[in-house]
Amino acid sequence: MYPAFIKEARAEGNAKAVETFRNANSVERIHYELYSKALESLTAGKDLAAGSMYVCNDCGHTVMGEAPEECEVRGASRSKFKEGVSCLMTVIEALSFSGIGRPMP
Repeated sequence: MYPAFIKEARAEGNAKAVETFRNANSVERIHYELYSKALESLTAGKDLAAGSMYVCNDCGHTVMGEAPEECEVRGASRSKFKEGVSCLMTVIEALSFSGIGRPMP
């Protein structure tokens, strides 16, 4: 989806839209990896490892563990990252109740 948006924005000469769609594409890849790991654990009947999750308020980049010094997507400082435990629960609940994974007890 985003590659087509990027191509169209580039054809229109809209540099800001190109940047926005590139950032969104990068963040969506990261989210896909996180959802895939959550689904793998869920379908194996295992709990996800406990840990912190941090989300960049500028672009949505999400990391497990410690917040980075700088966002790899937009270069925002560590202070832009907020701990997001509720984000992880949203992932688990979405997978559990979507029919993809087993229902939560």
